[in-house]
Amino acid sequence: MLFLVFKIRKNAGQDGSSIELLSKTQGAGKVKRSATPPPITNHLLTIDFYRKNKIVHAMIIEHPLYKHIEYTDETGKLASKDIELDEAEFFIRMPVQGDAVKISETIRPGAEKLLTKIKL
Repeated sequence: MLFLVFKIRKNAGQDGSSIELLSKTQGAGKVKRSATPPPITNHLLTIDFYRKNKIVHAMIIEHPLYKHIEYTDETGKLASKDIELDEAEFFIRMPVQGDAVKISETIRPGAEKLLTKIKL
């Protein structure tokens, strides 16, 4: 397994975000197949894993800069709201046999935008 830790930031005054790879760690294990459907949200990251320039695995996760939170308001009732962060860290797991990762974001209503493609 390869564990990749990223920092994502909003680009001030521009559309989209920027991503920086903070660390890469190799360890034992394997990717568990999940029956969980993709998140139902308007803010997504699409992560494509490559080996020899071919996609070998893809995943969709909630965008780390856009959170939907639930909380108790001042009257004690459950409430929810959407918040936007300026930056956040997140990690992904990938099979070691991958040699590159491509990360794109989708902020609806908009098209998918490539953020980075990193050789590992």
